Amino acid sequence: MAQPKNKKRRSRKRARSGPGGPPAPSGSTGPATGDRPTTTKAERSRKARDARSAAPGPPSLKADRGEAPQPIWAPLPITEGLILVGLIGAVAGLATQSTGLLLGGLGLLVASSLELALREHLAGYRSHSSLIAAVVAMASAAGLGVALNAADVGLPQWPLLLVAALVFAGMFRLMRETFKRRSGGLSFRV
Repeated sequence: MAQPKNKKRRSRKRARSGPGGPPAPSGSTGPATGDRPTTTKAERSRKARDARSAAPGPPSLKADRGEAPQPIWAPLPITEGLILVGLIGAVAGLATQSTGLLLGGLGLLVASSLELALREHLAGYRSHSSLIAAVVAMASAAGLGVALNAADVGLPQWPLLLVAALVFAGMFRLMRETFKRRSGGLSFRV
């Protein structure tokens, strides 16, 4: 049966909270009106990680940016700011030939980069086994060298290099095993 031409057709679009979900309560606005979604980046990251762990098959070698671990100061870019300040300090120290400014800038760069690498590694996001092992090996060899120098022990440098190599090998293996546990069996991710 044909409808009379003077009647207007009504749209039958329904407001839904999600695809296939129950209708949204009246008076609520969805993402179509320009409102921000109610889930935070950390919640979306956790949901993506949970979905991947529940999915059958091996984990992906390609790390998704959505699953990057958030620091406890998440909305503030403190780590990135410290990297920028350290870079500016190191460049300024080189330009003015100021040893203190150069070492301070490099110290900030190393500390903030190491924090980021540890956070990503321990979350199983990306593997930084070599970097972490190298920093620990250099710190242990430098500490041992300073201690031996303070004790006025006349020792050649090759034993310090041997200690650094042994510490690197042990720390690398420990970090690799930790990453395998945290990432679901992968030894590295890119």
